[in-house]
Amino acid sequence: MPTISADLSQSVAWGRFLRVFAGCALVLGLGVVAGLVALDPYGAGQPVSLGQKQATPTRPPKLNPRLAGAGRTLDPQFGGLIVGNSHSQLLDPARIGAQSGIPFASLSMPGTASREQLAVLDWIALRRGQDDRALSALVVVLDDWWCNAQGAYETGHAFPYWLYSADPLTYLEGLLRWESLEAAGSKLGLLLSGKAPASGRADGYMDYEQEMVNDRSAILARLQAPGDYHHLGDAPPPAAAALKATLARLNSSTAVALVMTPVYAPILPAPGSVEARRLDVCKAAFADLANSRPRTVWLDLMRETPETRDPGLFWDTSHYRSTFARQIENILAARLRLLHAESPHQDPPA
Repeated sequence: MPTISADLSQSVAWGRFLRVFAGCALVLGLGVVAGLVALDPYGAGQPVSLGQKQATPTRPPKLNPRLAGAGRTLDPQFGGLIVGNSHSQLLDPARIGAQSGIPFASLSMPGTASREQLAVLDWIALRRGQDDRALSALVVVLDDWWCNAQGAYETGHAFPYWLYSADPLTYLEGLLRWESLEAAGSKLGLLLSGKAPASGRADGYMDYEQEMVNDRSAILARLQAPGDYHHLGDAPPPAAAALKATLARLNSSTAVALVMTPVYAPILPAPGSVEARRLDVCKAAFADLANSRPRTVWLDLMRETPETRDPGLFWDTSHYRSTFARQIENILAARLRLLHAESPHQDPPA
């Protein structure tokens, strides 16, 4: 029959085991956190004091665009960045860079809208804004969802806002997930092997046309879809004011191009309609923003032109083909060259 002393001994032993187990778990947990921070799987240079903006991450393994954008922003080899979604995805940063003289990277993130892109732009302003690593150029590709009357629009797809947060604690909280462990393991393997990351261009360009089926009848059927402008309002969109505040944090020497993406002309609002007037109000807000800032240009490509009337230049009503993308790249590069010829202190055009 167990004695009281035996029971006490078992309780003491069990308590000692639990304390040792808890201590080991704590040490292991802290080790995992420290390892993730040290490996910096997304190349974001986090968490650092926000004054330490010079942190240069080692290149992470191949990541989806939403996770790769934070690190690509910090990559010192790129003096220019393109921010947008699938509507900017076919713009080749290497081509724009070759023509403008500014090495570009693409932060095009399919399935994002103004809210997600504003988070990315805030990150850019924080990490490449006013210090000696300020961007030479920034291209922001806008679509009609930037005109949303109810404020910055969010697609509802998962987005790592924590990765683009200015708060190190928010970053750490978001970092603690299984995907981070997988990315850290991949990065550690690359560091130990000395191999380059898997397929994918360092500048973030992804040519989705390679995966498209050039089925002419299917494309023409998609081009019959009507335009939808129910989200536009009578007042300037709130996202324009948010973008203005973010761009104000950039160095005045940074050239900025605001590009309203082209759409297939037949889906544009009928001239004189309420929708057309509301779209004009939205465009005017971004044009005014461009006029209020030095070295900034507004390019309205969402209008009827011979190119936007050509069904052969579109995959659907809002996604142009690479042939059209090459034309847009030429326009952008030419405008960026002109902007860089301006004095950084020159007043914006009236």
